[in-house]
Amino acid sequence: MGGDAIVLYPYPGLGHLISMVEFGKLLLTHHPSFSITILASTAPTTIAATAKLVASSNDQLTNYIKAISAAHPAINFHHLPTISLPDQVDKLNLPFEYARLQISNILQVLQTLNSNLKALILDMFCDALFDVAKDLNIPTFYFYTSAGRSLCVLLNIPTFHRTTNSLSDFGDVPISISGSPPIPVSAMPKLLFDRSTNFYKSFVKTSTHMAKSNGIILNTFDLLEERALLEAMALGLEKSGQRFLWVVRNPPIEELPVEEPSLDEILPKGFVERTKDRGLVVRKWAPQVEVLSHDSVGGFVTHCGWNSVLESVCNGVPMVAWPLYAEQKLSRVFLVEEMKVAVGVNESESGVLAFRNGAVKAKEEGGSSIASLAKLAQLWKQT
Repeated sequence: MGGDAIVLYPYPGLGHLISMVEFGKLLLTHHPSFSITILASTAPTTIAATAKLVASSNDQLTNYIKAISAAHPAINFHHLPTISLPDQVDKLNLPFEYARLQISNILQVLQTLNSNLKALILDMFCDALFDVAKDLNIPTFYFYTSAGRSLCVLLNIPTFHRTTNSLSDFGDVPISISGSPPIPVSAMPKLLFDRSTNFYKSFVKTSTHMAKSNGIILNTFDLLEERALLEAMALGLEKSGQRFLWVVRNPPIEELPVEEPSLDEILPKGFVERTKDRGLVVRKWAPQVEVLSHDSVGGFVTHCGWNSVLESVCNGVPMVAWPLYAEQKLSRVFLVEEMKVAVGVNESESGVLAFRNGAVKAKEEGGSSIASLAKLAQLWKQT
């Protein structure tokens, strides 16, 4: 196998395989010198209750791989042997068990690539290979198929494990996590509440390994993340010509600096100066009750937290309802449809189109995704 090799190991499910294949295709399109090998496996069908369902899924998987191999011959699929599950297998922990049972087979593949192997990219459920790769001095990355904000939660699981007896310890208080809005405890995956299970232990270990890995490849683009939204809001306020008071919190950043970034660092350059005669930007917090009771306030953009709603209603301030999470979307319906005291932010056609255009631009030359991919490829080439 010629060229610098990149090995991708997805979990045996179409949703996980497809996103990794697309990443491989994108990498080859812009950096054709790499050799891509995808470790393909099918789930065991020895559990009678799910045998038909798993067999059908495996058929879809096989057909998809055949189609990709025909259309993209530069992508090499290495088919791992079908494994047999132990009699006393922990069904709850199966997602993590599949990779553990394939270790010896995968080890043979990795050893054949020898010095050409520049990176092993793992699905989070294939974490059993982390220690193997470390022993072989293979740079290891994780490919995360969910949203960036959920990754913030995932990487904090080991901290929760060390500092609490259970996630239930938070009670009704939303969990504060850097890089994410407060998370209601009820929104956390149910399987993380029982710490006695092997699944929970595997999850904690995986989260720890991800933080120690060479990097995490995130399946997203900048427009979907916080900073881009913050900049779009700023530009909208500037173009509106309206007077405003805007309370701004820091967007997610990779490393917490010694000092908080200035407003000019997190908002469009010059925004504060250009709008200072008709707008005020406040850091973190403002006395909301006092603000909403002022006669000059003509409208309030709210995420529909109930305290904010009550304060706005009591002061007769019209609202723009922009919910983010938990019960806020229910509150939006109540405010817009029934009480008719708010206008809802329309996130349908125009919003979808904006994100679609953003996704297209991210994949164009000079776009955020292609620029990030170039940095990653350069890192691998220098390894």
